[in-house]
Amino acid sequence: MKKVFKRLSIIFALFIMGCGSMSVDDYIENQGDLLPSDFNYREFADLNPDIALMQVMAEISSLNLEWEQGLRVKSPEIQFSDINALKKESEAEFYSDSVRINKIFQMSFNKEMPESFPRLDSLQINKFNLFGRDDELDFIDDYLENHIDTNLVIDTYVLYGIHEGRPYRKCTSKDAKEVEKTPLLSTERTDSQDPIERYYTEHRFCAEVDKNGEIEVIYLIEP
Repeated sequence: MKKVFKRLSIIFALFIMGCGSMSVDDYIENQGDLLPSDFNYREFADLNPDIALMQVMAEISSLNLEWEQGLRVKSPEIQFSDINALKKESEAEFYSDSVRINKIFQMSFNKEMPESFPRLDSLQINKFNLFGRDDELDFIDDYLENHIDTNLVIDTYVLYGIHEGRPYRKCTSKDAKEVEKTPLLSTERTDSQDPIERYYTEHRFCAEVDKNGEIEVIYLIEP
């Protein structure tokens, strides 16, 4: 998960300034043979929610920076320790709401939060904490509904999703489901400069989902 979000942060930095000017249909057409003929960005985004959540985290990071800059403008004498104390206070309030934390955990990891909350997971969840505010869930819902850069979602599939073997659509009754995605389908990279150790460029995958829309199995789509 950490590696995925690192890659997505690079994509966000590269594309967020210029992606929104072209319509989704035109953008898909512009990608040509890089996308499957039946690619649908909404379905891909639904199956890979971390891509949209990366955009949410980037926006929250920006708002938190504005919050801190605002404190320094309002009170030039404020010390780092004072700002850090306010952040800790905000963090304590953030984690005090179990409903909020459970929902954000489910969005981030696509599974129920365990009784023992791992430290690594808490570091990830904390990226959704809006300093000085308590409306994180409303903010996330609104951003996902109204502000996602859909062309960035498409770029993510082209730049990383194909290599990682991410499913781009749900499986249909016409898909053969005997071959699951396994490391045997991937090719190993030997270039130590490339963070992708194994990649699935030669294949395309669909997902079998449960009644809640969560992925159960990823299958190879036969040519």
